[in-house]
Amino acid sequence: MDATTTTLQPRLSLRRKVLILIGLLLALLYGPYIAVYIQYGGIPDRFFNFPATSPGNPKPAPTLFMTLGISLVFIAALLLLIFPRIYGFKKAHPAAKAARIKARAGLPPWFFIGLVASAGTLVFTLLRLPHPLWLNDWQLLPLWWGFILVMDGLVYHRNAGRSLFATATTELIAMGVLSISGWLIFEYFNFFIRLNWYYPLAGLITHDKFLIYAVLGSSAFIPMAFEWYQFLCTFPGLATRYRFGPKLAWSKNLRLGILIVALVGLFLSAYFPDGLFFVVWLAPLIVLAIALGMLGIWTPFVSIKERGDWSFLLVFGPTFLFQGFFLEGFNWLSVQHGADGQVHGFNPGYWTYIIPYVNQLHVFEMPLLGYLGYLPFSIYCWIWFIAMAFLMDIPTTFSLSEEYK
Repeated sequence: MDATTTTLQPRLSLRRKVLILIGLLLALLYGPYIAVYIQYGGIPDRFFNFPATSPGNPKPAPTLFMTLGISLVFIAALLLLIFPRIYGFKKAHPAAKAARIKARAGLPPWFFIGLVASAGTLVFTLLRLPHPLWLNDWQLLPLWWGFILVMDGLVYHRNAGRSLFATATTELIAMGVLSISGWLIFEYFNFFIRLNWYYPLAGLITHDKFLIYAVLGSSAFIPMAFEWYQFLCTFPGLATRYRFGPKLAWSKNLRLGILIVALVGLFLSAYFPDGLFFVVWLAPLIVLAIALGMLGIWTPFVSIKERGDWSFLLVFGPTFLFQGFFLEGFNWLSVQHGADGQVHGFNPGYWTYIIPYVNQLHVFEMPLLGYLGYLPFSIYCWIWFIAMAFLMDIPTTFSLSEEYK
C-alpha cells in the first residue's frame, strides 16, 4: 500500500488533488498571518524573530477548570490506549497474535554505531564540558540520529531482518527531509500564539548557524515516530489489540464543517493566543487528515471507517509520547538549573516552555499536562508525511505496509 492507495475510488484528477492540498496548506500558513496583519495593520517589527531567546507576554496561570478539563481528556486518551475494551473493542483471537511472531535476526552494525553516537553524546552532555565546541554546537544530531539507528537496529532484530534502514533507506531519508518542514511549521505558528516555547541559550551560536541547526535537528522527528511505531508493532499482543473496535463513519458535511472550524480556529488563534493556543497543534492534523480522506488518499483513519481497525492509529499515537519523554529528559539534563531559575550550559538548542493554563507539575521542562500534546503530534507526523509524499510522488510502500498493522 502506498500513500495514493484508496478504496474510495476518487473522481478528482491527480492535478486537482494536488491543487486542493496545496491550497489547504496555504490556508494553514496564511490564516494566522492574515489575522495578525489585520489586527495590527501590518506585521509588527521583529514579530518573526527566530530563535526567540526570551519569553513573550505573561501567560494565564493554571485554573481548576482548565486543569480538570485537560486532565480528563488526558486520562480518557490513556484509558483508550491501555484498556481499549472499555470503549467497545473486542479481544483479538490468540491465533492472530501467534501469526505475528517473527524470527529474530542478529543486531545489525548500525545499531552499534547509533549506540556509540547517542550514548557518547549523552555522556558528553551530562559532563557539561565546554569543549569540543563543535560537539556542543551540534550535539542533537548525533544524539537523535544515533537513537534512530538504535531503534532501527532493534526493529531489524525483532522483525526478521526488515527495517527502514535495511529495507527502505530511501524512504527513511525522505522521512528526514519531510520532517524538516513538518516541524518548522510549528516554529512558525509559535509566533502567533506569542511564544509557548523559546531557546534561552540560542545566543551561544550565531543566528545563521542556529537556522541550520534547527533545519538539520528537525529532520529526526518523523523518523523517530516511525521507528517507535515499527518497534511497537513487533510485539504481537500490542499489534493486534486494537483490530476489532467500533467503526466510525462521519458524513461529508460533518467532516467539511470540522475542517472549516479548524481553519477558523487557527485564524482566531492570532487574536486569542492564550485561549486557543492548542489549536495550532490540532489544526494541521485535522485539516490534512480530513482533506486526504476526502480526496481518496489513504490515512490511518480509513481502516477505522471501513473495518473498525484502529491498529494504525492507536499504535502510532503514543510514539511521540514515548519519544517526547526522552527528548524532554535530555533537554533538561543538558543544562544546570540554578536556584534563581537561571540555566547554564553549552547546548544552544535547549528549550523551555511557558504554556497557558497548564504551567504546573513539570516533568523536566514540560508541564505534565503538556505531554497530552504529544499524542496528536504523533499522528500529525504520519499525516504530514503522507501528504508531502503524495505531493512529491515519494514511494511509501514500506511505512504503510500491511505488515505494520
